Amino acid sequence: MTQLLLTSFQTWQAHQTSNSSDDLLGLIGDRPAFAPHHYLRHLPVDTAIASRMVCAQIDQLQPTGVLCCGMAETRSRLSLEVRAREPGGERIYTTAIPLSQFLAQLPHTTLSEDAGQFVCEGLYFYVLQHLETCSWPCWG
Repeated sequence: MTQLLLTSFQTWQAHQTSNSSDDLLGLIGDRPAFAPHHYLRHLPVDTAIASRMVCAQIDQLQPTGVLCCGMAETRSRLSLEVRAREPGGERIYTTAIPLSQFLAQLPHTTLSEDAGQFVCEGLYFYVLQHLETCSWPCWG
């Protein structure tokens, strides 16, 4: 069984040479400590398509957790997103992961309640929504 499904996006601006979250997944992906995880990298920068791709992988792999990685150009630190807002809507999903417990071990990391209302937050919202329908325990 796959322990984690980790995702990242393609770049979305012409000046971007890479997506920092995808770079990070590339660095950790080769390390034995991160096996047997599955990586779904270079997702298209389209909320609907990316969400369908990730939810299909969730159903196929039945991971115990999903970690959606994204890049915010204006941030200088890694951010752990507490919640995701529905694209164009009012519903909010909050992660069940106790993120504040991770901060002590991640000194260059902050908590964020605003994932930016772009493709990353849209994917996060639809993944959390999808996880509610899973018949196995899975966090996101």
